[in-house]
Amino acid sequence: MEIRDESETGWPSEVRLQQRIAAYAREDRLRDYKLHEKVKAKFQGERLRRYKVGITSNPRTRAAQYGTQYDEMILVYRTSSC
Repeated sequence: MEIRDESETGWPSEVRLQQRIAAYAREDRLRDYKLHEKVKAKFQGERLRRYKVGITSNPRTRAAQYGTQYDEMILVYRTSSC
């Protein structure tokens, strides 16, 4: 799983956080896949775009727990209180 750190810190604004998550989930912002990835997914009957919105204080451990269940993890907020 690819981990992209695009996080911000500080006190989260609920509206801003919702807008950022919605922007990543839009269909017109699909990740570009290579031809072999598309063929493999088609052969295995899988969807190419899989994501989950959640909370974690340790993204690398969480990514390892999910394994190949999701394509990428995008960090949108990071707390300094953990």
